[in-house]
Amino acid sequence: MQYIQYFFFRLLVLLISWLPAHLLYRLADFVTWVLYRVVKYRLPTVRQNLLLVFPHKSEAERLQIEQGFYKNLGDVFVEGVWGFSLSVAEMVSRYKAINPEILTPYFEQGRSVIVAGSHYVNWEWGATCAAPQVAHPPIGLYKPLSNPKIDQLLRRSRAKFDMTLVSIEDTQTTFERYHQAKRAFVMLSDQRPFKKRNAYWMKFLGQETACLMGVERYAKQYNLPVFYVRQQRVKRGYYTFELIPLEMHPSQSEKGAITRQFMQTLEQIILEEPAGWLWSHKRWK
Repeated sequence: MQYIQYFFFRLLVLLISWLPAHLLYRLADFVTWVLYRVVKYRLPTVRQNLLLVFPHKSEAERLQIEQGFYKNLGDVFVEGVWGFSLSVAEMVSRYKAINPEILTPYFEQGRSVIVAGSHYVNWEWGATCAAPQVAHPPIGLYKPLSNPKIDQLLRRSRAKFDMTLVSIEDTQTTFERYHQAKRAFVMLSDQRPFKKRNAYWMKFLGQETACLMGVERYAKQYNLPVFYVRQQRVKRGYYTFELIPLEMHPSQSEKGAITRQFMQTLEQIILEEPAGWLWSHKRWK
């Protein structure tokens, strides 16, 4: 079964690679329609989350956010597959860094940094396109795909951008090995923790929320500066990312401070443009 999945995935990558951009986004519109109107992908969860966070908005306003979310999801899916066949130059032209030089002083000191991100607009391209635009190759901590053949393809695809993917199971050993190697550790940190006893609790989008502590834990353990990567869609198929300083002296910060800064920064971004966030996550129970 894994080989069959791999075959069809490679076929999908090949077919999408042949499409010109204007047809590619017609395909993305079709994917959006299937996810939203046919499959109704996690639609009850999306609506419940939007009602929790925006009870003051009208039903029409929440519907507009809902529709924007599914349009973004369709784009992320198609662009994610498209990215397997795009050249480095093409990807960078579509996902430009605003201020990569902000990391240079820390690399010059021989230090590594942590770049904390979220599932916002096209998170799939974010770390990949960052790699050619920062001074030293980043390391992406990620959850490996269930199909090892497709996962291996993903790793090879990211490697051509000079980015290393490492399983979250190897997070501790990876930090121990590279924390003095002038690397940027990229971590997506807006998911719901599996073990709530290890979580940090705070108000987020008006809800009592269990938050991941991984970024804060490793930042404090190795005294690594922490940046938030803000990703924005300029227009369809084109993005920018900006690095926002969160904490430059983690070992001196109080418990929970880095996690609060990360979540509050994300909250502000979501409230400004809510359709870009991954509302299909079961964030609250």
